[in-house]
Order: sequence, then structure tokens, then C-alpha cells
Amino acid sequence: SLGSGVSKNPLLGIRVAGAKSGDKIKVSWSDNKGESGGAESAIK
Repeated sequence: SLGSGVSKNPLLGIRVAGAKSGDKIKVSWSDNKGESGGAESAIK
């Protein structure tokens, strides 16, 4: 969960160099309250 100053369902964007269609990317995060999360998706 992101902090109270962030939308409940934020849109986050990242740039990845050298990725091809079908490659998988995994992102994980943690905050200063000990909360953490992650997501995995294939490049379109």
C-alpha cells in the first residue's frame, strides 16, 4: 500500500531498455511503514 498522499490506485510508469515483446518484467516495492508489494507482467 502506498502512503496516504498517493492515490488508492496510482498509475506508475517505468522505461526499460532492450526489452522485447513477450519478455516478462517484475517490479517490487516497499515503503517506510514496512508495507511491500509487487507485480509481474509481459511486455506487449
